[in-house]
Amino acid sequence: AMVIVGIVLFFHGIRKAFVDAKQMDSALLRADASKRLADASAPPDYAKYIEAQLRQILRRIDKKRFPDRVAEIETRLLGFETEQKKSET
Repeated sequence: AMVIVGIVLFFHGIRKAFVDAKQMDSALLRADASKRLADASAPPDYAKYIEAQLRQILRRIDKKRFPDRVAEIETRLLGFETEQKKSET
């Protein structure tokens, strides 16, 4: 009888461990999704982009929705053009 009780408790513990692990995985996935959403709403760091990438973004960006980003991209593109003119002289 004691062995049966031990086996039942053992399997109950294993089942509980799996349930807890699933709940933890679910919580981690939700936290990861929340972080990605927060990161997606943050403006990109356009200082890390090359000129060709900025031009491509400028062609595709929703200018009405992101006027601040458009202004930053245009400013950075002017910086590239200024540097290019300096290197030509």
